Amino acid sequence: MDNQQTVVVWDIFVRVFHWALVILVGIAFLTGDDDSLLHVYTGYAILLLIGLRLIWGMIGSEHARFASFITSPGAALDYLKGMLHGTSRRYLGHNPAAAWMMMALILLMLLVNATGYLAQPLKSSGTGIAAQSALSFIGSAWADDDDHHREESSGSEFWEELHEAGAGLLLGLIGLHVLGALVSSLLHRENLIRGMISGRKRPCADRYSEPNTRRR
Repeated sequence: MDNQQTVVVWDIFVRVFHWALVILVGIAFLTGDDDSLLHVYTGYAILLLIGLRLIWGMIGSEHARFASFITSPGAALDYLKGMLHGTSRRYLGHNPAAAWMMMALILLMLLVNATGYLAQPLKSSGTGIAAQSALSFIGSAWADDDDHHREESSGSEFWEELHEAGAGLLLGLIGLHVLGALVSSLLHRENLIRGMISGRKRPCADRYSEPNTRRR
């Protein structure tokens, strides 16, 4: 598509954030069973990226700001219903369903990150993490009997199970996100994945959205 027929929608930060997150989440899943430093530090990197995205969502470019695409849940449901009938409007930025999916993914990644952090210090696998060793030492200093250690083990298992459940749910949402992007690409005759690489999309008549002109 000729650049003269397109407009810049996704700025460089949004694109780098998106693909860096794809890579980091992939690494996190691949190293999830290793109990390694790489898995832990990948989680920290994901947390840093999300923090920067939240800031950029308030001060960034037009289509990066949350105020430009966060709508009511009803609008998202209407968009999904329109997709089933091939009548959903085309949006220059995030469509209502994609906007809510984005927020759900961010919240779930924060949950997975938090539960992973809470579970990690209590593990006794000897990963050599400084924070783990320090917290384990502090915990043992307060241990008066075996009951305390059993409580620690129980707490570790709870957070680890919640961490794994959240990771499984995250994988499912990512699958739905990819499916939604593919369906929207077909419905509106545009390559959304390419758009997230180049940052460019064909313009809308009213700058934000336009009715779907696909013949039924």
